[in-house]
Amino acid sequence: MEGIFLKRTFKSTYFWYSVMFLIVTLVTMGFLFVGGVSLVENNDGIGQHFPALIYWHNEVINLLLHHSYIPKFDWHFGLGQDTIGVLSYYVIGDIFFYPSLIFPASLLGYYYTVAAIFRVYLIGISFIFAAKRISKLSQIGLLIGALVYTFSGYTSRVLYTHPFFSTALIILPLLVLNVYKVSTSANKRNRIGLTLVVAWALVNNFYFGELLGIGTFVFWISLLATHRELVRVKSILSVILSVITGAMISAVILLPSLIQVMGSARTGHQLANGLSVYPLSYYVSLPGTLISNFNMEFWVVGGVIGFGVMGCVWSLRRWKQFKTTNVIFLLAVLAVMFPVVAAFINGGSSPSNRWVFMLLFPIALSAARMVTNCVSLSNKDILIMFVVGILSAFSLFAISGFNVGFSAAFVVFTFFAELVFLSVPLKKMGSYGNTLIVPLFMIFMTLINAAVIMRGTHTNQWDSEKSELISYSALRKIVSEQNNYYTHGRILVGNDELGAFKGVARYGNLPSIGGKHNIESYWSLQNNDLFKFSKALQNKAANPNIAISNLDNRSILLKYLGVKHVYVRPGSGAPLGYKATGRLVNGQIDYSTSNVLPLVFAQKERCSARKFSRLSPSSKEGAIIGTQVVNGAIKVRQEASADFASQIVPIKRGSVVHQSITVHRAQNLNNGAKSINLCLEKSMQGRELHVSLQNIVYVPYSFRQRYSNAVNQYNANGAMGNRRNTRLFKMNWLKNNLLSNSNGGLYSINFNYGGYKNYFNQSGRYDLSFFNPESATTINLGEVQRNNSTLTLTLPPTGYISFKLTVWVTPSIKQTDLAISQDDAAKSMKISPDKISFTSPDSVKKTAVLSSTIPYSTGWHLKGSDKILPRVNYGFIGIPNKEGKIILYYDTPGLRTGMLVTLLGLVAFAIEAFGYKGRQKKK
Repeated sequence: MEGIFLKRTFKSTYFWYSVMFLIVTLVTMGFLFVGGVSLVENNDGIGQHFPALIYWHNEVINLLLHHSYIPKFDWHFGLGQDTIGVLSYYVIGDIFFYPSLIFPASLLGYYYTVAAIFRVYLIGISFIFAAKRISKLSQIGLLIGALVYTFSGYTSRVLYTHPFFSTALIILPLLVLNVYKVSTSANKRNRIGLTLVVAWALVNNFYFGELLGIGTFVFWISLLATHRELVRVKSILSVILSVITGAMISAVILLPSLIQVMGSARTGHQLANGLSVYPLSYYVSLPGTLISNFNMEFWVVGGVIGFGVMGCVWSLRRWKQFKTTNVIFLLAVLAVMFPVVAAFINGGSSPSNRWVFMLLFPIALSAARMVTNCVSLSNKDILIMFVVGILSAFSLFAISGFNVGFSAAFVVFTFFAELVFLSVPLKKMGSYGNTLIVPLFMIFMTLINAAVIMRGTHTNQWDSEKSELISYSALRKIVSEQNNYYTHGRILVGNDELGAFKGVARYGNLPSIGGKHNIESYWSLQNNDLFKFSKALQNKAANPNIAISNLDNRSILLKYLGVKHVYVRPGSGAPLGYKATGRLVNGQIDYSTSNVLPLVFAQKERCSARKFSRLSPSSKEGAIIGTQVVNGAIKVRQEASADFASQIVPIKRGSVVHQSITVHRAQNLNNGAKSINLCLEKSMQGRELHVSLQNIVYVPYSFRQRYSNAVNQYNANGAMGNRRNTRLFKMNWLKNNLLSNSNGGLYSINFNYGGYKNYFNQSGRYDLSFFNPESATTINLGEVQRNNSTLTLTLPPTGYISFKLTVWVTPSIKQTDLAISQDDAAKSMKISPDKISFTSPDSVKKTAVLSSTIPYSTGWHLKGSDKILPRVNYGFIGIPNKEGKIILYYDTPGLRTGMLVTLLGLVAFAIEAFGYKGRQKKK
């Protein structure tokens, strides 16, 4: 028996795939095990994915062991967000999360790493399972196809940055397989499989569920279009009913998630960021992207093993034989050419081509078919593959500024080495047929290619000085440090909490794992009403991915949102009115104030949104302390807060009072620096200084203008002396910039007031979801200083820019605190999971609607009422006032309906499943 088992094992495709996976993993990631390094990267790994894992782990453990309630609305996510809306993107529907529950929180760093690698392993297992049921393939073909599908530029990227993205590659082959089986077979058992996989895809992640849905639909339509014999009512209805049932089963997670998406800051995004075509560099880079992952513009992550690219050529040369696959290739080529297609697939937002990961399945399947039928290769096939290789090599060479690095050169070498292998033994294939030389060489070259691609742009991770990966010991320390922050109220933790680490990440979510209420939230879905609030007050730190951020440390806004403690690194400025406590928390200085607005309060004045919009952003900041902004025109009563808002006044400036500053950088004005003298009065000292830019217009230089500007600056450099060689400089500049993008509208303006530095960054059209076009902004420059009246602006080094500049000062700390004290706080406030209770202040019983800083959501409602609460101050719920106790409840929008739909879906599935078994028994 033991001998039979071993014989079967060594014949198993899964066994040999596992051996090869282990080899590539040890070669490319062995340093993780030797160096005690996790796969948590100092990017979205530590900023989003690891906090989500820790947080949900704690919540579920408390539910299971202590029967504690998991809140539907969680106050630890920024100002407060829906739990399903936040975590369904990351962990709630992720089946790879739940095994973590058997491990203590201290070991979750290890689990995160092992789970990420295990996901990648299952990618190949899923491919083998599906591919051998779709096509007749040899074992060597299956193995090479599995390696092509598993080890790609996409996997190399997401393994480090977004590990859960790789789950979609596990699901995709199963979706395609089950759609194929239902379409080609009348066996109703296949419908059960399709239903389960659809449910898994949609529960796992709504975004990737959408991508997988579109991709599978394209496959299904292509299958029907190329195989007319499959166009049968019965099979079509079977596919449709299976998909509907699967979607119904997922509704308990899917429906609330979709509602949150529709109310997120990502909605209303300019389609394709306003692009009609991609930049030239994108199109030039596409051939090179086929074989490498060194250029990933617009999320076109290629890096396909050479045999995969050759498999595409081989398949396209046999159009009729593999018509479905070839139609998909043709549609894909057309799709990557136009930004609007990428934007449509991406939910009608930015032109992200993340969907291209789905092409890996037909590519790998084509590679497996080619290897299985390699004797059918012709000289013309080889010639076309050679041309494709040359184009890819030239593309890599051109996009790198005609400089070839070792990694890129080695990728090209492996491609042509594989091609040479295919071309040489064609006529001698029979003599090789009874040996292992051919398959061993193919496997050897594939493993080398896979290792090069998986290392890709991660060679720095082997260097302790450059690595962006965080060690296990550091992870444990970071997690424990989150308990050190202030607990009883909202806080703002500076974004430099982990400043010692390499990489760029936002750490606003980390305090949530310590049960803290940090207002800076960096989850994928942000409340759109909060983003509108930020836009109305020109919060320059906000964007659709970070609705509030740090509010640019604007003191009045921080106090308005109830922020009691602010933590900043030594040497960084603290918001005005926040005093150092003398405590150093996690390397950050703790600043605090006691004068902040409560969660629920009464504002004595009302103002229509239309009238409020006419104020300057700084004036809005003052007015919102005591004035409730509501929809509809409502008469404003001039009371205390109006006086407070009037304290925010523009400063007179010498030559630029209410004039437009227009700068033409071709004039080379002091290297972009421009100084403005301010007329500061003594009474303004101790107030916050704001710079308002309006009507900003920026026009980037054309390629010719950038070239001329660079040459002029080079020639103007007197330090060059006799070393100046203008002809050589021109040649080198053209070599490095011939295919470089224009900046897509990206620019920055830097401000310096007495050492207090700030900036305004306009993201470019190529920044995908971070693109947030602004024609106006407000910059906080800290406290007005004694004996300092000079403001220095540093403008973009190239391009034309114009704007209108106004400088304002806010009220003093004393005036701010006085205005806050005039807003009456709700009494007997009690906050419990999904419930808030309080009584209205006696002095404001005539106030119709109380204000709050509870982020607006239709999930909030008064006890005994299903009426939607009003929206006040752009982004928060208003609470109808009444005598006695006021009780608010929260219920996730769509959750109850989703539960009902899921129940119906499970009933329908049970009828189908048990009905099938009953029919089988009768037979």
